[in-house]
Amino acid sequence: MDKPDGISSTALGTLVKRKTGYKKIGHLGTLDPFASGVLILAVGEATKLMPLIEKRTKTYVVTVRWGVETDTLDCLGQVTRTMAHNVTRDDIIKIIPDFLGVQSQIPPLYSAVHVDGVRAYQRMRQGDDDFSIPARSVMIHSIDLLSAAGDAATLSIVCETGTYIRSLVRDMAAALGTVGHALTLRRTADGAIDETHLTGERDLCLGMPLHPMDSLLADFPRITLSVDQEVHFRQGRSLALPPPSWDTQGPILAYGTGGLLGYGVCDDDGVFKPKRGLF
Repeated sequence: MDKPDGISSTALGTLVKRKTGYKKIGHLGTLDPFASGVLILAVGEATKLMPLIEKRTKTYVVTVRWGVETDTLDCLGQVTRTMAHNVTRDDIIKIIPDFLGVQSQIPPLYSAVHVDGVRAYQRMRQGDDDFSIPARSVMIHSIDLLSAAGDAATLSIVCETGTYIRSLVRDMAAALGTVGHALTLRRTADGAIDETHLTGERDLCLGMPLHPMDSLLADFPRITLSVDQEVHFRQGRSLALPPPSWDTQGPILAYGTGGLLGYGVCDDDGVFKPKRGLF
């Protein structure tokens, strides 16, 4: 879906559930309330596949405002600091290489990261800011400067799951000798799903177009089971298969006469063990 700004990802999922009648809906890759763009929703049995497709490459376009910091590192927060600056286009281009590749990044205090069993943003909203969040490794593939004028700059960023764009803005501002926050943020692609696939909120009353459950799983190995093997899979029984032609210890999709059945794992001896069925 094309998530609008001003609504949380969870609230949008609830809205879709109410308008479409689907009983089970999950979302992949949470977008902050101030952000918009690609939000993948899994419906019905497809929610069982969510663990397989949580890690994907994402593309964002963010507009940064230099010289002003907020407590949430976005446009919805309270201003906590201002700094004079003279950030130029050349300055931004010069520091970009320092933020590519594997980076050590500290998530925002207003984030869904758990701290002692409680989400960080919940602690902050309760007035408890006496905690810290450890840095984590993230991967940033590219940062392209689209425009820069005055206090603002717009960047296109390609990164892996787990990257906080608000934290990246904070860290880039520090490298430029100032502070900053994300003024707008839009996710333009999530894996193979880009803006050409999007459905808007107004389209829900006309019916939400659904993509096949395995449309995001093209890179996963797959096997086709015979009728007897399908029965065993549905019963959760291991299957003796020919030696696998792939080199993986990860999930393998299992197909039967009616399409995708679920997934499992295969050991070196060709024993396939069902892990999750879509029935």
